[in-house]
Amino acid sequence: MPDKKATPAKKLEAPYLGKTGKVALDADVFGEPFNGSLVHEVVRAERNALRGGNASTKGRGDVAMTGAKAWRQKGTGRARIGAHSAGHRRGGGVTFGPTPRSYTFKVNRKVRRKAFRAALSLHAGRGTLAIVPKDAFSEPSTGDAFDNLSDWNEKGSVVVITAGDQDVNTAKSFRNIGRVRAVLPPSAVGVYELTAAQNIVISEEALEAIQALSATELSRESKKPVVSAAAGKRAKDKPTAIAPPGWSRASGDSSSSAGAPAGEESPKANAKAESNDETSEEGAE
Repeated sequence: MPDKKATPAKKLEAPYLGKTGKVALDADVFGEPFNGSLVHEVVRAERNALRGGNASTKGRGDVAMTGAKAWRQKGTGRARIGAHSAGHRRGGGVTFGPTPRSYTFKVNRKVRRKAFRAALSLHAGRGTLAIVPKDAFSEPSTGDAFDNLSDWNEKGSVVVITAGDQDVNTAKSFRNIGRVRAVLPPSAVGVYELTAAQNIVISEEALEAIQALSATELSRESKKPVVSAAAGKRAKDKPTAIAPPGWSRASGDSSSSAGAPAGEESPKANAKAESNDETSEEGAE
């Protein structure tokens, strides 16, 4: 049975804004299949991280009230009761009320990057992604930016991603347009901003940084170096350090015989051996 020919991968491109031509996009970054549950998890994490969690109430131990029993347990004809600070009494503390807390939860780094790639790929597949050329704005011009956006896509909100200090003129040109939601550097862009906007505009200087932030291969520079098998073998074959003549590891005494080279004896050892010989000769006599 003849082998089926592999279908060529679709070439991913994005148009220039205000200029003819297209830019080739990295297929590993802008060709990620969309995963709704993954994107939802990351967006929820980003939105939860913005919550203050400052709501607070006073419990029965926090209200300014005496802790004494309201009246005696028996003999009054009334229902038994403890302190006035109980939650069902007027002026008492709140039962199970909110207290300051953090709503953040952890999302793995690989998951965040995959969701980021999925959001970028969604715009690239829909044709709602455009690139601003490097020499587009030699000086700030909101009118030119507005005309370029209108010629490309007349409707929908826009998020503009610039390269920070390198794209000051680009940022100033887009930030006062009504349908531009935000002008952000690559480090401040999240999955929520990408999914909330109907169009994405990326400057050519920031495109490389965006692709690096969402790359499939993770940088391990912050981790401890992994010792390879070859490196471990070299470490085993490395000769051990030889102590200098007359050095002792235990006492550090240079006159000790522990560090003497093989085949040699220290003066103290020789004297001790001679004294032992003399005593043995006397005992024999």
